[in-house]
Amino acid sequence: MGYWQCPRCGSHEVFQGTEVVGSSGGAVTMMNEHGVSLSRNTGMQTKQVQVIKCKACGEILSEEHNYFYTQEELAQIAAQRRKSEAKWDYIWWVSFVFFALMALLFLTLPIAIAIDGAPAGKVGVCLIPSLFCAGMAWWSRPSRFR
Repeated sequence: MGYWQCPRCGSHEVFQGTEVVGSSGGAVTMMNEHGVSLSRNTGMQTKQVQVIKCKACGEILSEEHNYFYTQEELAQIAAQRRKSEAKWDYIWWVSFVFFALMALLFLTLPIAIAIDGAPAGKVGVCLIPSLFCAGMAWWSRPSRFR
């Protein structure tokens, strides 16, 4: 299991405590039908939240900056990340194949229509979905999300 380290005193001893935090509600401004602006302050709201604090100095610690993982935990997190990336790569390949096949279908459809002797306007209509499908296949590539 990882450990906490206080940035102020360097202690590893922590406890879970409560902290009162406040946030101002801001002001509400309204304008009536005569163009007169009315403003009202909504006041201060406070609430208690659970936080991790240093036993030695009382500093509030954050998991993002003050919690350090062991090598085993880092290896487990990396394995979970690789597993998640493999799942998204599979989803990407399925969507890429689908959109590529749709683009191929819509690109070959104008040829079939042209062979039948249709007017040129109908041939151009099939180009829009093919470009859309090709664009979706490109947009869903995995390197975009890394």
